[in-house]
Amino acid sequence: MTNIPKGNDKLGSPSIYISEHDLADEDIQVCIEALGLEEVLYQIGFDKEHWYNDSDSFYEVLECKHKTRTGKVAEGKRYSGHERLDRDWLESGLASEDAKAMARCDRSYLQAIREISKRSY
Repeated sequence: MTNIPKGNDKLGSPSIYISEHDLADEDIQVCIEALGLEEVLYQIGFDKEHWYNDSDSFYEVLECKHKTRTGKVAEGKRYSGHERLDRDWLESGLASEDAKAMARCDRSYLQAIREISKRSY
């Protein structure tokens, strides 16, 4: 069984975002109506175990200028959270490279990210 970190590392889980413009897709709207927004966010990779104190939820909603998943610049709501690190998500083929690196405990990759992050401040 893979030892999957649960955000206790200084980096925590990778961030994940989706725009309200992406969620406006007709097929996604059908899923939201049937399953609810929170379940759809979970299915696209949001971690229900990592809660925000400010929003009392596993995601935050920000009104801002941002890019959609197709790269289009949009103004409006952006849902943000932390990416799932569970086995089902990692094996789905949809997990980010950051999530995969964290799951395999790739310390050299995580250290490089830390160094880059330090330089950006």
